[in-house]
Amino acid sequence: MDAIELDFVAPPGATLLLIQDDAWSMWVGVGAVTVEHASWLRQIATGKRPSDMSADDWQARLALMIPYLEHREPLVATIAYGQLATAPYEALLAAKPRLNATAIRRWLADPALSARRPLYQLLLGVAGDARDATALEQQLDASWMAGDATNLASAIAADLQLRGPSRMAWVDAKYMRDDRRSTRELEAAVLALSVLGNANEAIPRKRVIQSYLVFIHAHQELAGFVARDLAAWKYWGAAPVYLALIKSNVRQDFASRVAIYKYLQQSSAGHMTDLDVSKICRPDQTSPQHTAIPICGNDSQQAH
Repeated sequence: MDAIELDFVAPPGATLLLIQDDAWSMWVGVGAVTVEHASWLRQIATGKRPSDMSADDWQARLALMIPYLEHREPLVATIAYGQLATAPYEALLAAKPRLNATAIRRWLADPALSARRPLYQLLLGVAGDARDATALEQQLDASWMAGDATNLASAIAADLQLRGPSRMAWVDAKYMRDDRRSTRELEAAVLALSVLGNANEAIPRKRVIQSYLVFIHAHQELAGFVARDLAAWKYWGAAPVYLALIKSNVRQDFASRVAIYKYLQQSSAGHMTDLDVSKICRPDQTSPQHTAIPICGNDSQQAH
């Protein structure tokens, strides 16, 4: 008989949800759920893994999940939220007809759901209207004044989704060019642009690249934060600037230096120079610290 591991106390008479994976040697109890959701749960259990899903698969999965967001049964709500949190941004955009902006605004106003705010801000950017854009702009102005990076990436992404390219001038002025911003703020701004640039819809990718070039010149010590996106988009126009930075005495964040080197490796310019690999990839010992900052923060392509 297989072992069963329970890490919670189930209420009397509850139906327990047990899960098992091929790699596990035991069943694991994840919570209590009413039997009416058995069919829904089976569909999830027999579905594809996120890494194997096509665009059509994602739309089928989101159609299954969205009605259960913030369901009265906590476990059901948690499962639905978790499924949406792994969805590519492009899938969320395509699911717009299924989203209820009124419900999303209510969730965002609920302090008990603060941990889910980044995803719900993204959804509001997809489903919201001009009133929501105004509220987001006020929130962003307050965050900028306070130097606060909390939920900044999702707020910028939602704002840009609603406002479009005309709002990029604000992002450039407040973050891409502003040398008073913290690394956390800049990371958040770059992540938001990465998400929108990969989607290439509300904000054209070429416009995101323009902002990335502004960032490279204004924040030379962190210039590599945008390098992975530029390489993925096969934009090699930054190679001369990156080469000059590598050969200069400008102090670089270590992760930024590595990202620049990887970008140059893939470009024609990188193959035409005698870059000293060991020198590029060795941290500058005179720097006070070397943080392990994600280059662009878009491994999942989400700002949530």
